Amino acid sequence: MNGVIANITLRQLLSRRRTLLLSLLGLVLIVVALAYRLSGDASSDAQAVRWTMGMLEALGLTTLVPIVALIMGTGAIGSELEDGTAVHLLTKPVARWRIGIVKLVVGAACAAAISLPPVFVAALIGCGDFGVAAAYTIASLVASCVYVALFMALSLVTSRAFVIGLGYVLIWEGLLAGLFPGIRTLSVRQESISFGRSLADSLSAAVATVELPVAVGAAAVAAAVIAALAIAVAMRRLMVLEISGDVG
Repeated sequence: MNGVIANITLRQLLSRRRTLLLSLLGLVLIVVALAYRLSGDASSDAQAVRWTMGMLEALGLTTLVPIVALIMGTGAIGSELEDGTAVHLLTKPVARWRIGIVKLVVGAACAAAISLPPVFVAALIGCGDFGVAAAYTIASLVASCVYVALFMALSLVTSRAFVIGLGYVLIWEGLLAGLFPGIRTLSVRQESISFGRSLADSLSAAVATVELPVAVGAAAVAAAVIAALAIAVAMRRLMVLEISGDVG
């Protein structure tokens, strides 16, 4: 039964049109990196590394990863609640928490499958440094998983999950986290940037000492707590959800 739920969710999330549009968004990273390399602006390997890290943070961790995760997280089960088809799923003789876990895993896998390849390829094109590419790919993976858990929980709490999630990405992470350092620990974006920079510093000899928006230890704890709370809320909401599938 888990395989059936996974296949249904996979087909639902990776529709041809949606996959194409999100893939085009990821292609932007590769095109920008390619344009940079062809322009010849990089006077040294160190400069190319700095530019690439900045580009991956601005276009990858700030734009591509959260947008893809928002669509996958809110769509994993939220669309079924909206159109009423969730009733057929929730009445099956399968524990609801199992349904939630399967949808969470599939949503995170879909988000990672779309977001990670462009990040990795763009990094290699931008600076040719495998360490930087691996570091930001891992950071993108972590961010995708946390974002999907957060947005899936949101979709089980409100029918306006996409709008609220977009507000979180644009206002909380894009504006407030930049103005008030004290709330950066609760920003998935700032945590993922810290992961990327720290890993790049460890994996690449070309990376100079970099400033971390959030201490790596604090970022790891915060990411784990956010993900755990989101999963707990999602599972709890699934357990008490009325069969009608109404979401307030």
